[in-house]
Amino acid sequence: MNRNTPSFRQHSSGVWFTKWGGKPRYFTLNREESYEKYLQSLQEWARWRQHRDNQRLPAIEKTHTIESIYQKFLATRKAEGGIERQQFYEKHLKRFIAAYHDLYANDFRPMMLQRLKDGMLAKQFAPRTINHDIQAVRTMLQWAMDVELIEPVNVRGVKKLPLGPIPDKSWSASKVRHFILGCPKPNMRAWLAMCYLCGLRPKEGVRIMRGQGRGVQRGVMVIPNKATRSRIERHVLFSAEAFHWWRLAKPQWSRLDSFSQAVRDELECGPHQLRHSAGTNLIQRGVAREDADSILGHYPRAVSLTYMPMQWRRLRYLAARLTLRDSDSYCILS
Repeated sequence: MNRNTPSFRQHSSGVWFTKWGGKPRYFTLNREESYEKYLQSLQEWARWRQHRDNQRLPAIEKTHTIESIYQKFLATRKAEGGIERQQFYEKHLKRFIAAYHDLYANDFRPMMLQRLKDGMLAKQFAPRTINHDIQAVRTMLQWAMDVELIEPVNVRGVKKLPLGPIPDKSWSASKVRHFILGCPKPNMRAWLAMCYLCGLRPKEGVRIMRGQGRGVQRGVMVIPNKATRSRIERHVLFSAEAFHWWRLAKPQWSRLDSFSQAVRDELECGPHQLRHSAGTNLIQRGVAREDADSILGHYPRAVSLTYMPMQWRRLRYLAARLTLRDSDSYCILS
């Protein structure tokens, strides 16, 4: 909960904004107009803070367990950030709650968080997962202190783990070809070939095939340009081989998680792996990094701020360097 007045700041794109309640609130590029909206936002923030203050429990009722604080915290996250934010904290607080759910909150000590960290290290959890769990506990305790449910406690002594280099998720072209053509189901084989040949994100393939979402057309996805607030057409089908696999793929899966889970159940690997491989293989075959970013739908800040119409014919030619024809893929499906 914000106790200090939210500041009036300018984004790197030039847009003025403020942040409170866990969400940024953007205005316009004009400073005077944005400042008037900022003053209106302060009035809304004052009413919101007053409402939160009224929800505080009196001093006689401030004996809480970790479990009760956890439930109140999740309800607040859901109200302020939606169901996705609630699910994030449920995921990264479940190990802490399982260990200390019946403990009185005022009896909590930082060494307990250190024990949780040591236990996760012993079980060989990924450093990123451990860091997420530590930060989630810190956020919940800070919220409980802000609304005066617990006495102040300092958990900054529990340090996060250093993260190593990002692992290379890409496969060689021969491994990708063997992986896709070795899939036992023809329908899934066609979907995986589309993910690789077009550089699709799994959710993009599902939405385009099902015609879901606003602005989705066959072969073209309209995505928002975050910097200029405009909308950009992303062409996702480039080569003749990609069109061939597209005709063979049937819209069997209606949701992203259904498609991804079906791939993992059959092949023990997610479809997003092929997208990383497509970008790496394009660069290895001499395609410029900027062109590879355009094919994959990456829009760097410099491109987003001064967006120019792309030469789609040249990009289709470059993307056609990704192919599965070396293993006679057409005969396998027939």
